[in-house]
Amino acid sequence: MVDPDLNFLGTAVRQLVSEARVAREDARYIKARVDAIFMAMATSPEITRLRADVSKSLNREDDLELRVGTIESHFGLKNPLEEASS
Repeated sequence: MVDPDLNFLGTAVRQLVSEARVAREDARYIKARVDAIFMAMATSPEITRLRADVSKSLNREDDLELRVGTIESHFGLKNPLEEASS
């Protein structure tokens, strides 16, 4: 004779396995669609230019931060934002 609790647990496990299988299939589909979208974006000249602009902007920001740090240390200044986070 099968214990009702074990029967319930067996049914729950089968349901979870089925849902996990569906989730894996959905994840594969989503990954394939995202890859296709990114491949299409990579060939777009406008997107390529935007990526280059963002990269340049980040480089300029890093350069500016380095310069500010050099000026602060040269004049013995302390950044109040860095002091607050310490």
